Amino acid sequence: MSEEIKDIDGQMEPETGLETEDEAGLDSAEGSDGDAGADLVVVEFENKEEDLFQGAQISDIKGGLLRRRMFQSIAVVLVLFLFVPELFTLDGNNPLNWVMLVVAVALLIAIWTVPDYQNRKFARSKAERIPHVRLEVSKDGIEVYEGQAHHKMEYGKGTAAFEYKNVIAFHYGKNRVLTIPKDQLSKETVEELRRILKKGLQDLFEKVETQKK
Repeated sequence: MSEEIKDIDGQMEPETGLETEDEAGLDSAEGSDGDAGADLVVVEFENKEEDLFQGAQISDIKGGLLRRRMFQSIAVVLVLFLFVPELFTLDGNNPLNWVMLVVAVALLIAIWTVPDYQNRKFARSKAERIPHVRLEVSKDGIEVYEGQAHHKMEYGKGTAAFEYKNVIAFHYGKNRVLTIPKDQLSKETVEELRRILKKGLQDLFEKVETQKK
C-alpha cells in the first residue's frame, strides 16, 4: 500500500465495555430490522502496530494488490526475454545483460516487499502518534474520535468491511482504512459488532479466511 493510502482511522485504548442503546420510541424486538440509529456499540481500544498492519494488509489484498504484483512481475520477466535474449541462451559476454538482470531482480524484490514495508512503517508511526481511539458503531456508520479529531465514516458506495486475522478493517473513501482489533474486545462485543455491520453493510461485510500452513 502506498503512503497516500495510509489514513487508518481506528485503534483504541483497552475496552471499557459494550454499550448498546435503542433510540427512544423505537421498537427493538428481536428479529426486527429496526430504524436508523436503533443500534449502537461504543468501543475504545489502543492502537497497536500489528493490528494497524493487518488492517492495511487486508485493504491492499482486497484492493487487488496480489493481482497487480503478478502483472508487474510478468512484465519484468517479459522485458528480459524481449530485450536480453542472449542472457537466456547462456551468452555471458555482454555485461549489459547482467546489469539488466540485476535491475530486474531488484524490481521483482521491490514489487513483493515494498508495499509491506510501507504498511509496517505506517503502522508503527500511527500507533505512536495516535495511541487511543473511540468508536461509536451503528448500522448507518461509525463516529471516529482520535484525540481531539472527529469524523464520521458513513456506509455507502466504496465502503466495505473485512474480518481478517485479529481485526475488522473498513476500506472507505479515497484509500482510507479503519481498523478495530478484536482481541481488545469481549466476545459479546465482537458478536454485537458483527450483527450491526451485517445489518448496515450486508454483503459488503466479509470474513476473509487465512490459509493454514
